[in-house]
Formats: sequence, structure tokens, C-alpha cells
Amino acid sequence: MTDQEVPIDIVLRKAETLGLRIQRRSDGYQVQCPAHDDRTPSLGVSEGDDGRALLVCRAHCDTEDVVAGLGLTMADLFPDNNHSPATSSRSSPAAPAEYVYRRPDGSESFKVVRRRGKRFHQQRKVGEHWESGGSPEATSLPYNADKIADAERVMVVEGERDADTVERVWGDVATCNAGGAGKWKTAHAEHLRGKDVVVIPDQDAPGRKHSDQVVRSLRGVARSVRVLHPVQGCKDVTDHVEAGYGFDDLRDENESPATGRRSRITWASEIEPEPVTWAWLDEGQGRIAAGTQVIAAGREGTGKSSFGITMGAKISRGTLPGNLHGTPRRVLYVTVEDSWAHTLVPRLIAAEADLSLIGRFDVVTEEEADGALSLPHDNDLLEAEIIANDVALVVVDPLMSVIGLKIDTHKEREVRSALDPLSRIADRTGAVVLGIAHFNKSSGTDVSNMITASGAFKNVARAIFGFARDDEGRVMTQTKNSLGRDDLPSLSYALTPIEIPTRKGTATSVRFDFTGASARSVGDILREAKADTDPDESAERDFTVKWIRDYLLDQGGSAPFSDVVSAARNVDIPERTLKRARLRAGVTSKRTGFQRGATWAFDEPHSGHRAGGVPVRGPDGPNEPHESPGTAGQGHSGHSGHPSDAPRVTGPVDGPDGAAVCNHCDRSSPYPLINGWCRSCAYPSGTDSPYRED
Repeated sequence: MTDQEVPIDIVLRKAETLGLRIQRRSDGYQVQCPAHDDRTPSLGVSEGDDGRALLVCRAHCDTEDVVAGLGLTMADLFPDNNHSPATSSRSSPAAPAEYVYRRPDGSESFKVVRRRGKRFHQQRKVGEHWESGGSPEATSLPYNADKIADAERVMVVEGERDADTVERVWGDVATCNAGGAGKWKTAHAEHLRGKDVVVIPDQDAPGRKHSDQVVRSLRGVARSVRVLHPVQGCKDVTDHVEAGYGFDDLRDENESPATGRRSRITWASEIEPEPVTWAWLDEGQGRIAAGTQVIAAGREGTGKSSFGITMGAKISRGTLPGNLHGTPRRVLYVTVEDSWAHTLVPRLIAAEADLSLIGRFDVVTEEEADGALSLPHDNDLLEAEIIANDVALVVVDPLMSVIGLKIDTHKEREVRSALDPLSRIADRTGAVVLGIAHFNKSSGTDVSNMITASGAFKNVARAIFGFARDDEGRVMTQTKNSLGRDDLPSLSYALTPIEIPTRKGTATSVRFDFTGASARSVGDILREAKADTDPDESAERDFTVKWIRDYLLDQGGSAPFSDVVSAARNVDIPERTLKRARLRAGVTSKRTGFQRGATWAFDEPHSGHRAGGVPVRGPDGPNEPHESPGTAGQGHSGHSGHPSDAPRVTGPVDGPDGAAVCNHCDRSSPYPLINGWCRSCAYPSGTDSPYRED
């Protein structure tokens, strides 16, 4: 190198000699990279403050390979009287680099030796000597453990060289684990308990996966965790520093400034498949997956909010069947409608929640005033609290109330700008986000489509539960289960009044109790309600009920089911409508022998009652229900049997020996019916459902 020629001129001269394309930029040059097949110049060439030449390839080529492709040496990148190759963290010294791992008390445990070509081996300290071989502490002792205790902020990087770069240039304590990506353990995370942690991942698939592993291990351990990335084109923090960038230039992946957008491809072969982790298992089948967004929807007074309270209470005690069972976890509750003192705390007490693990989430303004959560503006605040407090469930009641004021809740794209980031928060933290939603004013019967406002609410959620009630009781139906079975039975439930003693007197509250599998779905209840208000539906139903009664009276009070169907077909009554009207007509379906056809007959002629203990509307209004034989106290395995305001009858029970009769095949079944059908009809051969009758 001549006295007049500076390092950047040497690089450009060599590039020109090799015929590489060179483009002038405001911050330097863009050159075709000689280390890979570069059709569009991707090698950034600029001059550092100390006069050295800075080379950064957007294709992540090693600096050593780029220099070799130019026909230069690493020494050519440095001015004679400034930094030498021996002091550059990117140089490749002849002597190996050694990184000593010290215990918190400063004593030496083992060291990692890096040789040219990224070849590593370990040596352990034995007495006063070093011996080849790994140390048992390599799986638990992080780099710079002796400096972590006194640091408020600690940066986690992927390698020892990066850790040294951070400390040398920025003055921060940085750490890593021995062995590179994928070797971080929970024992390493314990050294960071109570610290503010910044994770700076390498910009490749193993680096991103390693970063996710580190973040998961720090939940409930570190005081705060942020993930920041080197600028585009830098493969790690050392590249970032050597390109002349500082800490403030690191990118938060949650931010999308116009100049910071970048593309990223992860090949499917790099993604490890995993089974679904279920936060709630019902009879061994998954209903709510961990790390997902869930919707509970219904009209006012159906108990959907009490369902959220019950889920939170069970999680706080560790009694919810699923991956959280046996491990009490924290729950955050976001609400703007209900009073904590008058409503929520009494309900939590009624549900036997551990109140010390239920947190009220508020946003405090600069004026120290309590404000409401606003999505997506407060995403970072919510995620930070979930991580810091190891939260397993966040209940937002109602979900609509936290959507930002500038978002039109009837436009799907705008609503998704709030809900999609919320789903990513759930996925990153493993917490379930349960949003409570209201039905709209329509008279529809599709639960998902009845959720108020934009379709984004039903599209983003991975699970949707509908809630409804009528004179017969209360029913919950799962209408969406993206990660599990979509054939799970509906469940009946009750809101049991509970008195709560307080220092100021007795407070009255309710407890949400599941009472068993339901023969009806929420859709059935909505259809019945629609028939009561829709003249056409009501007329069709009433006509069919009257026709069934008249026909059976003409036949002496009973007739084979096949004859009923044939006669109904002659007057254009579909078989499905006929079966739905049977109970309202006060008719039972019975069999007199094995595999013989069913016979329809009046349960009690003109009694005005439906079979199965379900009241029907008589001329003077609804009659009181009566209990069918064999149905008293029936429950559903795995659900509590608390006293309730809903009947325990799980289906029309009017067959031989008190067995239920299917509305589809008219055969008796010893099991509760699923929406009026026996299990064999509801889940025919080939559906592989655990609810099938073999």
C-alpha cells in the first residue's frame, strides 16, 4: 500500500481490475461481490471513522472470503498507523483465539479455543493446568458470568467474539453459551434473573431459532426482554459494529419504518415440527391451544364473561386439564365494563380463584391516570407484562373495547392490524388471549358470523365458543377449533348463585359450572328463537307439529316411523323438519325389539309436554317441564356436577330402558345424544372420532 492510497481506494481499485460493477452511493459504494455469483451489486464498501475499509455483503458472505476474492489480505483493509489486523475482531490471526468462561466468583472453569476456519474445541481447568475436553459446566455456565451480577442490562449474543465486540465497543456486558446456536439451557437463563436483557440474534435460520429459545427460557426470569436485530445486510452484531453502526441502530422487529423493511425466507426443512400444546383438554381432546387467540361470544346474560372468569380461576389454581394442570399460573384481566369490587372479584371468589395470581391490567398515562389498553398501540406494554409475570392467560372483556379509536371495526383489514399482532404476542409468549365478544343484532344462526363487527374477529381466532340460553337451559358450542377436532360435543352449563361474605356485608355472585354434554347446540337454540320471531319459520314449525298430532290421532295414537315419513312426504314435509318437530308435538320414538323399526306415539296424549323434560308452549304459555325416566342427575364425565339452573337432561330419553332415541336413525342409544343424533350418526365410520359408538 502506498503512502497516498487508503484502504477503500485499494478495494475499489481491485474491484475495477476484476471487472466488477461499482455503483456510487451517498454512504459509500455498492460493488459486485467476488465471493458469490452476484448479478446485482450487493457488497457495501465504505470507510470507517478510523480509516479502515468496511465490507458488508447482503448475501452474508464472510469478510475473509470477500477479501480473498479481491486478491487482498485482511491487512489491506487497515491503514498502516491505525488498527492492524491483529487488533481487528474480523481478522483471522495465525494464533487461535481463546475465550475463558469464569464462574460468578471469577474463578476459571473452561475455555473455548477458536482456530482458523471456525473450528472450535474446549479445554477445562484442572488445578492450575488446562486439559483438553469439555467441562460439565459448559451446559450451565454462560460467558462473562463473573460480570453479569453487577450489570443492570445484559446482552445475549450467539458467540464469544460477538460478546467481546459488544463489551469492547459499547461497554455493555454481553454473554452467550458455549457451543453456538441451539445449546442455550434454562440453567444459563438463571444467571440473568432480574436483569434487563437484550437478545441480538444472528440473521440466519439457526440464529432466529436460537433467539426464540433464549426468549422462552427468560420468561418469568428476566425483568424485561427485548429482541433487537443488526441492520439489514449485517449477519451478526460484529458485522453491525464493523459497518459503523451503534446500539441505537439495532432494529426492533416489531417496528416497520419505511427504510427498515426487509424480506426473509425460512425453508420448511429448517422448521422443526412440534405437536400442539393444549392449554385446555376436555375428555382428552384439545379445545384451546396454548399461545393462541380465542373468542367467547354470545348475547348479553348468557355467561360468556363468567366462562372467562372460570378459565382464569382454574389456571390460577392449576386445575385446568391440559399442559398447565398442576402448575398454578398468573392471569391478566383487561376490562372496561365491569366493576372489580362489585363484579369481578366476587365472581373470582365464587370460582375459587387464587386472587394473588389474578392481575388487573391497566395502562397508566404520563399524568399517572389510569387508561384503557389500546391495540395495537400498547402491544409492547402487554407483551412485556406477560413475559415478566409468566402469564398463561389474558382475558379481554370485551375485546372490541381495546381496539384503537382510529380503527374502523367494520373493516377487516383495519381490525387485523390490531388482532394479528395480538396473535403473534400469544404465539411468542405461549399465553392464551381470550377475547369476550357480543353477538350482533341479526337473527342468524351461525355463531361465528354473528360476532359483532368485522369478520376479522372470527378469522384471526384459532378457537371460537358460542354461548346461548333459553327456557331449557344454557349451552356452549365450540364452532371453530383450527388446531384440533371440529366434532367435539356441545356442553351444558349453569350459573349457580353464590353468596360471598365481605367486611361490608354479603355480596351475591354466580359461579359458572359445566353440567354435562348437551344434546342441543347453540345453533339449535338460535334456530328455535328465530322460528319464534320469523313468521315463515314459525308457520312451518307449527304446521308440522299440528300435522304430526293429527296424523297420530287418526292412527289411534301411534304409527311406525316409516309410515309417518311416507305420509309426511305426501304433504311436502321433509324428514328433517319432521324429526325436529317431534319433541314439540309431545311425541316419543320407541322400539319394541332389536333392530325393529321405531314407532312414534304420544308420550301423554295432549299433555302439552315434550319428551325429555323439555317444556313446550301451550295455548296459555309455556308449561313446566317434567323429568323423563332415567335422566335425573345425568352428568358428563370430567365435568362438575354442581346444582344448576339448567336441567341435567342431555337428550330426549324415551327409548327402551330409558335410552335416548336418535332423531336421525330412530335407534336407541345408551349415550347422550349429540345435537339430537346418536354418536354413530353424528360421527359415522371413517371419522375416527373418540365419541363414536363402536
